[in-house]
Amino acid sequence: MGQRTNYDIACEVLDGKWGNGPVRKEKIEAAGYSYPAVQSIVNALVNDRNREAAQGNFERFLTVEIDLDEYDGLNLKFKKKG
Repeated sequence: MGQRTNYDIACEVLDGKWGNGPVRKEKIEAAGYSYPAVQSIVNALVNDRNREAAQGNFERFLTVEIDLDEYDGLNLKFKKKG
């Protein structure tokens, strides 16, 4: 079996397979991987997940539906999406 990529290791880090903090760094480097490269990928994946979650929450809570048949000035109806 060939050596896994830094991306593969980063995914395993997110799954909790490499520990945390200094222990993670030691294990990753002992296995022959570049800790800074792996951690950079981990950070990017976490940031993407957080951005997607935030975008989903934004859309879910701020989507507004207006029924034009019942619109009378400032009296708007709000409907929660989902």
